[in-house]
Amino acid sequence: MTGSQQFVPMENILSDLVLLKDGSISLVITTSAVNFSLLFETEQISIIESFAGMLNSLSFPIQIVIRSKRLDVSSYLHLLDEAAHRQSNLLMRNLTQHYRQFVGTIIRENNVLDKQFYICLNVTSVELGVFHKSSQDRIKKALTILIPRRDHVIRQLGRLGLKSRQLNSTELIKLYFDIYNPEASQEFTAESASEKKDLPLVQKAPLPAPTSPFNPPIVRPLSIDRPASPRPPLPNLTRYQPPASGYPQVTNLAPPFVVEELSDDGGP
Repeated sequence: MTGSQQFVPMENILSDLVLLKDGSISLVITTSAVNFSLLFETEQISIIESFAGMLNSLSFPIQIVIRSKRLDVSSYLHLLDEAAHRQSNLLMRNLTQHYRQFVGTIIRENNVLDKQFYICLNVTSVELGVFHKSSQDRIKKALTILIPRRDHVIRQLGRLGLKSRQLNSTELIKLYFDIYNPEASQEFTAESASEKKDLPLVQKAPLPAPTSPFNPPIVRPLSIDRPASPRPPLPNLTRYQPPASGYPQVTNLAPPFVVEELSDDGGP
């Protein structure tokens, strides 16, 4: 009987790389996104030109992957319930409950999706030229080719205002497990949320309730008793007197200032 693993194109995941069965090796970069529709027209044109410059600068193929996944917000709703239960202020409790109902209504009427963006860089077996060598030799050869390509793509994405980085081995395993086992990953997330729900909450010291929601208590800073130290005397202010004739004179000048009188001939 044919096993399901024979239909999976991946052979192994080592050194933050994906080894495929056809002899090629891939590198996965995750990147952030930008809300293009909310930008000004000049900013949109700038991003389009930067993206066009990025595509024109590539001398190797890339694969852009956009993955949409339904977001599980049950743990967030549970967090809002706990926050409303711990709230001692009646007004804040009602506002938290209304916000929780608002979020629940959005979830029931719409599908909350989480979009993730990836860029895959691949080096073929022909480029590697190591058909009969071990995996370590293939990885060393692939790193010499993929690392400059990765740095170039990350640099070009930075010009677009996007933050990107390479996925490590653990993140790659979780990503491919989630892709090929969506039901199992959802069950794992639900079990994690239930375990968090059963955990006892950390008891925190309650804050003093205000007398009125619109008149909160005034919190004054702590006063620290310090020994009084005498302040140094302030220097006398310099008074400028307009001269009757000749050079201006400065009087009532306190130390450490020194004023030398100038002679009529301009010398010392």
